[in-house]
Amino acid sequence: MFERQARNAICVAVTIILAACGGGGGVSAPSNADPQGIWLGTSSTGLSVSTLVLENKQYYAIYSSGNVVEGLVQGTLSVSGNSISDSSGVDIAPGSGAIHATLSGTVSARQSLSATVTEGGQTGTINGNYDAAYDTAPSLAQGVGTWTGSAAGTAGTTTITVASDATFTGANGPCTFSGSVKPRASGKNVLDGTVTFNDASCTAGAGATMGFEAFFSGNQLFAAGVNSARSDAFVFVGSKS
Repeated sequence: MFERQARNAICVAVTIILAACGGGGGVSAPSNADPQGIWLGTSSTGLSVSTLVLENKQYYAIYSSGNVVEGLVQGTLSVSGNSISDSSGVDIAPGSGAIHATLSGTVSARQSLSATVTEGGQTGTINGNYDAAYDTAPSLAQGVGTWTGSAAGTAGTTTITVASDATFTGANGPCTFSGSVKPRASGKNVLDGTVTFNDASCTAGAGATMGFEAFFSGNQLFAAGVNSARSDAFVFVGSKS
């Protein structure tokens, strides 16, 4: 969704435009569009972008180059009619720091999304389609097993193994981490999770803990969260081994 070269603080912009289905007539004020959902698309810079917007309007836009996860843009949307905005977003590439980002656009609820984010005076665009997987009930059973993929800020392969009791362990080289997940109360296909990093080699540091959201799309597991200072993130995309 944004152009940020690996490990470089290259400012990028990404716009998220969301346009809502038409409302009633008369003189009634238009209702606000509901931007929540899973949105899958690409950016104008050739990145793959997978965006989760929660029912509370918090969003996590994961961007990847090929099979390598680079980071995410995170924030909370304000909605007016079909327009969305965020003046306090952050673009985080773990290990490379956070960049302030602003976002504005429009949404076509449960249909399509197009967006623009501005970082340091530069801009980029994305187009995304709604993934109806968001409307299915969350399933812990779907997550059980070993997932192999990429985590932002790391080299090589990251593995996460989810047990039937909803706990998980993970590793990327000497960096190990663990945590747990549970279905989100919204009833949508989202899991709330907490992760703790166990080794000093982890970009977050030994003992660091942060919350995250996880969701499934196709045969992939996506996980994204930020620390309380919004200066570091946990971002993972993988497929079941």
